[in-house]
Amino acid sequence: MSRQDETPHIPVDSPMAAAWLGGVMEYQPVFRGLSMEEERGLVEVSLKNLRAIVESGAEVCCLQVGKYGTVLVGFFGGQTYLATGFAVGGKGVKTKGLAEFAAQVGFGSAEKIHGFIAALPNDYEGPIEFPVAGDVRIAQ
Repeated sequence: MSRQDETPHIPVDSPMAAAWLGGVMEYQPVFRGLSMEEERGLVEVSLKNLRAIVESGAEVCCLQVGKYGTVLVGFFGGQTYLATGFAVGGKGVKTKGLAEFAAQVGFGSAEKIHGFIAALPNDYEGPIEFPVAGDVRIAQ
């Protein structure tokens, strides 16, 4: 099996993925018919909204960084969520928020995740491929 076969695919034709590719920085997310707090680049909002989605039973499968620095969160089942309050590169609050969320959904310890994503370049684009370690979950 090739690495490409193992990598979750996120449909680009979904409205959320299209917004991510188009550089949308503010929008009103709706999940299962309920309006959530407006995304506008704030860490607290991205965390709050994503926690609500995860608490409803959705499982995160992957995280990707786009050319505008925002993070597209992919869920098993094909749903996606554009987190404008998260970023990679450096030790800023958006990087810490992303590390906290990734740890909460099982990608490893917040400290190790933060060290990994803080070391990525600020202009990094692509999937966040966490190093395989004892405390990192492997999606099956």
